[in-house]
Amino acid sequence: MKRNKEKLGNKGFSLVELIVVIAIMAILIGIMAPNLIGYIERTNVSADIQLADTIRTAVKTAMMDPAVLGNDDATKRVNAFKTKGEAGTAVDLTAIVKEKEDGTAATDKKDITAFGTQIAEILGEDNPLDINDTWVSGKIRSKARVDSTAMTIEVQFDNNDVVVTITNSNNGNNTDIVVP
Repeated sequence: MKRNKEKLGNKGFSLVELIVVIAIMAILIGIMAPNLIGYIERTNVSADIQLADTIRTAVKTAMMDPAVLGNDDATKRVNAFKTKGEAGTAVDLTAIVKEKEDGTAATDKKDITAFGTQIAEILGEDNPLDINDTWVSGKIRSKARVDSTAMTIEVQFDNNDVVVTITNSNNGNNTDIVVP
């Protein structure tokens, strides 16, 4: 008799109780999911801002590096970059890194100036030719910038400082990240 009472007292949950618990969980998930997605996007935007700041620091450091300043060709490229920036023209990061002494795009690592090589090294790339559109799209994390074909990272010299702008030209809204 005692055994039968033990079995009757251990029935488990009823179907109604399970449905109520599942409904409550669904409501909580519905409330929390948009907030979580928002937090993730803000984290990705912060990562993009950090990337732009890292690039800005890399360019500024390379401009002051003795290896760059002691190399006439690299110094010419730095001065050309500064002149473009002072004229209000931003330069694509990949173009700066891959420049040859004459300002044209290099196709071989040995043709790249010390300025471009130094920027690539600071950004953690052994080969400056690896910094291309694929590299840029792989570094951008935020949702507003997912169209890799439209991504650009532009660098401009402005009043003895470097300004980095990350832009997506295809999305039609103002999602630029500017790090002065």
